[in-house]
Amino acid sequence: MNGNDDGIDDLLAELARKHKVALGADDPVAMLLTVNRFLLRETAASQDQLLQGFREAIATASSDWNKLANKRTEAILNSTIFAAKNAVAAGAEEGVAAGVPALIQATERVSGRIEGQLRQVWRLVAVVAVMLVVLLLILGLTSAGVVFHLHP
Repeated sequence: MNGNDDGIDDLLAELARKHKVALGADDPVAMLLTVNRFLLRETAASQDQLLQGFREAIATASSDWNKLANKRTEAILNSTIFAAKNAVAAGAEEGVAAGVPALIQATERVSGRIEGQLRQVWRLVAVVAVMLVVLLLILGLTSAGVVFHLHP
């Protein structure tokens, strides 16, 4: 053993033990191992760059969806407050008896809008959850040594 930490000596010893073939470090088999390890390092580095880009894209999308959900929530709350104010004002003008049904109708209309907005928010949450699962799978496979070969 010459102290190489790239495993060539281990491979040559394994070949000698299993196949009864003695090969030297200058043998083409050892050279192929070196080439293969180089290509694996390059592929891993390329995948790390792609994974970083994917992480950044997910973070950006998540942030955008969070902002959108906040805007929609704020719009829902504002419309609820506005509808409630209008209903109370109408009730004050028409009397308490007429104001209660108007308030109920306004609340039902706003409830319908809120349900629609919440369905949209839940769809966004589902998309983010799927993207996170995919990212976790990729991260798990990458950390387990699985190398993805991406072709342009």
